[in-house]
Amino acid sequence: MFILIKRCFFLLFLCFWFEQNFAQNNWTEVRNEQQIKVFTRKVQGYAIHELKIVANFNVSAQQFYALLMNVSAQPDYLFSCIKTDLIQSKNKQEQIYYQQLKMPWPLKNRDGYFKQISYTNALNKTLVFEIKAIAHLYPIDQDFVRVPALTATWKVQELSKNAIVGEYQVLLDSGGQIPAWLVNLFIDKAPFETVLNMRKLLATGRFK
Repeated sequence: MFILIKRCFFLLFLCFWFEQNFAQNNWTEVRNEQQIKVFTRKVQGYAIHELKIVANFNVSAQQFYALLMNVSAQPDYLFSCIKTDLIQSKNKQEQIYYQQLKMPWPLKNRDGYFKQISYTNALNKTLVFEIKAIAHLYPIDQDFVRVPALTATWKVQELSKNAIVGEYQVLLDSGGQIPAWLVNLFIDKAPFETVLNMRKLLATGRFK
């Protein structure tokens, strides 16, 4: 009887583990062009879907690192970004920056403060950037709607001397009264255009 109970608990544990694991990886591919794949998935408590992009770049990991660390370059590649200001740079691994994002009329433009931390995962030789909104630490500008929540991660692996694959994952609350269904309908456009812009900017040699 005791053995039977143990087996039942073990089976219940397996069912729970598979359910959780499936939920965490239940991505839907919504676009696949020019070596850029875009995936989305629903997350409990968020109306806007979580987003993941996997893309190839013909540059070194050092060049990609230089691009992401130069926050002043964001308006040159980041979709809808119109302004960035570096607020604080403690060292080469941690930065705090301010960002403004243009929204289509009649919506108000968005702004936000973000902390970016970079590090190297020595186990799998991956370059990692973690970005998080820190909206509550700074005063609100009434001309903008503050982005209240964002967590994002860039993971970059070197395939060869001048070839990398980057994976970007982001979950956000854009703030204000934007219909989530409308955002989700066009959710693949911003990351796709951003990656294309990044490739063009990197190809100029500006970040060698």
